[in-house]
Amino acid sequence: MNVNDPEFEEWYQKNVSKLGITRSYTFNKINKHKFKAIRCERDNKKFDSKLERRYYDQLVIRQKAGDIAFFLRQIPFDLPGSTRYFADFMVFYDNGNIEIIDCKGKMTSMSILKIKQVESLYPIQIKIVKDKDF
Repeated sequence: MNVNDPEFEEWYQKNVSKLGITRSYTFNKINKHKFKAIRCERDNKKFDSKLERRYYDQLVIRQKAGDIAFFLRQIPFDLPGSTRYFADFMVFYDNGNIEIIDCKGKMTSMSILKIKQVESLYPIQIKIVKDKDF
């Protein structure tokens, strides 16, 4: 039984509360993504969207094929005002090149601003991957 199901509260009231046990917490609904991205998982790693997971799958295949040396996930960049920007992937190639990738289903004004800040503070260029690129 899922704690977010309406039947759970009924079951709880009927079976547990008569024992005199009270709870000091409430169950919240599962948070949904504001842009309706579906959070998912692969290889015991959590992804914020299916797009990010698909790009991860592509990187794993490219790594096994020898196209890339290795890659990292969720790379933090410190920004002014005690904020951070997290790029989805940092890809390392055998020739020494490094590519910073961010998977975006929708570009918001905040994400555009943060990407511009990162690119102005650090000597990097962020490649945006969109759903239509697959």
